Amino acid sequence: MPCKTASCLDCEVFKANIDAAARKEVIGVVNKLFRKFMTDIEKKDRELEGISMELALSLSEVFEALKRISSGDPTVRISESSDIELIRKLKHMVNLTAKEIGEIVDQSHGIAIGIAEHFDVLHRVSRGELDARVSGGSDIELMESLKKVTNEMIDSISREITERRDAQRALQKSREELEHRVRERTAELSVINDLLKEEIEDRKLADEEVKNLNKELKQKVAELVEANKELDAFNHTVSHDLKAPLIVIGGFARRLLKIHADSISADQREMLAIILNNTQKMERLIQDLLAFSRAGRQQMKEEKIDMKSLAEVSMEELKPLTDGRRIVVDISSLPASFGDMALIKQVFINLLSNAIKFTGTKKKAVIEVGCRVEEDENVYYVKDNGIGFDSDVGDKLFSLFHRLPGAGEFEGTGVGLSIVQRIINRHGGRVWAEGKTGKGTIVYFSLPKTPAGNC
Repeated sequence: MPCKTASCLDCEVFKANIDAAARKEVIGVVNKLFRKFMTDIEKKDRELEGISMELALSLSEVFEALKRISSGDPTVRISESSDIELIRKLKHMVNLTAKEIGEIVDQSHGIAIGIAEHFDVLHRVSRGELDARVSGGSDIELMESLKKVTNEMIDSISREITERRDAQRALQKSREELEHRVRERTAELSVINDLLKEEIEDRKLADEEVKNLNKELKQKVAELVEANKELDAFNHTVSHDLKAPLIVIGGFARRLLKIHADSISADQREMLAIILNNTQKMERLIQDLLAFSRAGRQQMKEEKIDMKSLAEVSMEELKPLTDGRRIVVDISSLPASFGDMALIKQVFINLLSNAIKFTGTKKKAVIEVGCRVEEDENVYYVKDNGIGFDSDVGDKLFSLFHRLPGAGEFEGTGVGLSIVQRIINRHGGRVWAEGKTGKGTIVYFSLPKTPAGNC
């Protein structure tokens, strides 16, 4: 290739303006510089050729490394030595990328293993292995946090499942116990039902029997009422029919004693005295029978009764019976009661007169009237220190005409306590006696605290 500079030096313009020697010298300098320039160019070409070769090799190595990395082998590394800074940086970047990708792959592998372990533990827990837990350590903070959360969740689930299982077991136990109790109760109820059937049958028979008994009882009561009416009528009639002849007998006996006192013998006078005495006894018996009859038939007038005052009035009326005797009478504070005042007064008269009569053998007679308060009634009593009675005959004391053994020396008809019993029974109360021979007697009678509606 012809040198352009030489051509320029040979041109007419250059030749016309410079001499030959100078021109030759300039041409020599220029040629020298040109050769040096060409040498530098050739050197640079060789350097560029080397760089190009190294660059091609390095790029090939880089591309190969990147290919292996992209194929899943982040462990590949390439030498970073190079005279070219750009190639060194490129190789360093490739190695750094491979390292980071390797770390990412390692972390991904650790995460995958950790997640697999989490799923395995959760699967075991779902099958009932409540003690399964995620174990093992990890450098990955995310996996440690996930392990903590998973284990806490499993703990919570385990507690809940355990509580539910305990509750189910308790419920099952309760159900079994309930079923057992139901079976037992069913068996008991079956037995009870059989017993109830038997009892119902028995009650039907008993009701039928009670109906028959009630029918018989009503008939007996009607018969008894009729008999009592007839008896009362008989007592009343007999008492009145006997009273007139007794008055006549007594009157004639007294007239005989008065008119013929001097002309009859002592035996005749004694016989007349016996007649008079017995007519008087008969009169008292008739009076008592009339009183007994009235006690059952007399219309009752219920009112509140001052029992203490009534006992005192009754004792005052009996005062003539105490003349010449030493008698101590103690009437305690008595609560009020309800009943027919006239009939209750007759009760006090009869009981107090008995107490006065049967203490006749005592130098010092003691009579006490008292009361004890019970739930629905007041129980009054008249107590004395008289002859008393044997407890074996206590139930007979209130029988009509019954007299105590050894009471023959005392006047009486055996009707007084029967009258007391009839009056108290009409008031819905009770009457009974306690005593001991030689130690005295206590006669009790009860009256309601409130109006009984018997009058």
